[in-house]
Amino acid sequence: MKLTILAKDLATALQQVRPVINTRSPLPILSNVLLRAKDNVLSVTASNMEQMLTVHVQCAVHEPGETTLPHGRLMLAAGHLRDNVAIFASDKHATTLSAANANIRLLGMAADEYPPAEAIETTTEITMPFWELAKWLGKLAPYMSQDDTRYMLCGVYFTSEEDQLLMVACDGHRLLKVTPGVPVGELSAIVPAAAIKALNGLDAENVKLRFSANRVEVWSAEWTLTSQLIDANYPNWKQVVPDSREHFVLVDRDEAIKAVALNSVTEFATMPRVLVTAENGEVSFETESADIGNARASIPRRNAGNPFTFAVNPRYLADALRICDQPQTEIQAKNSLAPVVIEEPNLMAVVWTMRLTTA
Repeated sequence: MKLTILAKDLATALQQVRPVINTRSPLPILSNVLLRAKDNVLSVTASNMEQMLTVHVQCAVHEPGETTLPHGRLMLAAGHLRDNVAIFASDKHATTLSAANANIRLLGMAADEYPPAEAIETTTEITMPFWELAKWLGKLAPYMSQDDTRYMLCGVYFTSEEDQLLMVACDGHRLLKVTPGVPVGELSAIVPAAAIKALNGLDAENVKLRFSANRVEVWSAEWTLTSQLIDANYPNWKQVVPDSREHFVLVDRDEAIKAVALNSVTEFATMPRVLVTAENGEVSFETESADIGNARASIPRRNAGNPFTFAVNPRYLADALRICDQPQTEIQAKNSLAPVVIEEPNLMAVVWTMRLTTA
């Protein structure tokens, strides 16, 4: 294998596949990346046996071929090399990287030892702009659970409702549902958090999401990500959404975010809690700690309505406010004990409430 490639292009590709690399795997080959050169394209592949990401980079291929090299050492080398890099892989699994400022020789492993890509038997396919997919996944990511004992919540649930794509994430304390407005057939799949995070740092114009019974493939002209799906049934998320709402509190989104942030000065770290009270034309946000002190911030209430009080985790409330696109946000609830709902076109955030008293 012989090729010439820009050092910055090689470094970018190695950075993009980095989230998939598993340096703690008992299989040494999984610490390597597979390099395959053909038709003036270098394909850089990383795999951890559950996810596989391949990034394609334009280059000048003089002799096609393939090899594997340690990801960490190759990325370190690419970061120090300048301009054009000539890469030559010999039959002895040794690869030489030559640039204007240095020559580096790295030992790798045979390409045929690398895990092969599995074919996807597509049952459902979705086509959408990547920027739109990235936008919605960026909103959903904080809502994914990190509790491995509730593994079915450690990802994003893709499903369909009235022939439209619907995505849900829930960590047991809050929930987010988004509806991008993309048509789709029958679908029920949980994409793991590791695959969602692997999409960070990637870019493309359009992508195709291809689902099979146990895998998903996200394909673009520049890269391809495949991942196993979480083998579980997603909980009935609709059960936590209040069936009716009697209280509606309209606030300026940015003012509410700042008011919640001010209360972080005195919040009790082990169980943060902010008391939100809407009455007499204002909405107050209060925290109190016997060991730290107390804080209170208030903003105007932008609508008429009955007095209403609820307690909630301040970070969860702030996150729900931040994902909203409208300058004014309506906080809805059935009563002080039911979850609060923040809803806009194409999204709905649900945040569990806490006890009004700490005693």
